[in-house]
Amino acid sequence: LNEKIESQDNIEKLTSYPVLGKIIHNYKKTNNVVFEYPLTTIAESYRTLRTNIDFYIKGLHNKIIMVTSSIQGEGKSFTALNLAMSYAQLGRKVILVDFDMRKKTSYFSQPENQEFGLSQFLNKKVSLNEIIFRSPHEKLDYISSGVVPHNPAELMALEETQELIKKLKTEYDYVILDTPPLAQVTDGFLILDNADLILVVVKYNYSKKSIISIVLKDLKQKNTRNVCIVLNDNRINRDQYGYGYGYYKKK
Repeated sequence: LNEKIESQDNIEKLTSYPVLGKIIHNYKKTNNVVFEYPLTTIAESYRTLRTNIDFYIKGLHNKIIMVTSSIQGEGKSFTALNLAMSYAQLGRKVILVDFDMRKKTSYFSQPENQEFGLSQFLNKKVSLNEIIFRSPHEKLDYISSGVVPHNPAELMALEETQELIKKLKTEYDYVILDTPPLAQVTDGFLILDNADLILVVVKYNYSKKSIISIVLKDLKQKNTRNVCIVLNDNRINRDQYGYGYGYYKKK
């Protein structure tokens, strides 16, 4: 009778979309764990996810990966950040774009210039160069969401949004799009066609089966290609995790 996701089997009974990775619980007091703690099991789980993604969309160049979820709190921004950092550590040129313009997300601890962001660019108040910032890793740039606009869905639907994504695709090896939850707002659906891969983040003992099922069925009805699942916040048990991770620190 439990409505929440407790195992990978729960997902496999809901959908035929594959599970590409399982991210363990974050024991550190930072969201940027791949950069700050590269030898932990959670950093390794992101490297495994990265490898699985590359096999899944093998042959594509300048890959655009959309990271989303069904509802707020499942860890989509956390996943987008650490996946982007994982690719940067591999020597790829990466940009992380916060398309969730309904709230502000601080990816890094250093002060950010919140005056400039995606919403101002789409409203034609600033240029693209003014909203691209450098992360602590030399290979990773990012664009924050900027000031919360009154019309985020309308901004996502603009032709300028499509042109922005196309331009970033020509300048970066990987473009990671952090988008709003699909069950709560329509924003993310407006840029589905731009992505080479859609990662839907599901959180152990938090995400509800009924809501996830509705979102995944909606994606299938829209004939959305390359949809995959990431299971977040695994507390590590023998049934859900592989043998190899015992080589690394547990925390």
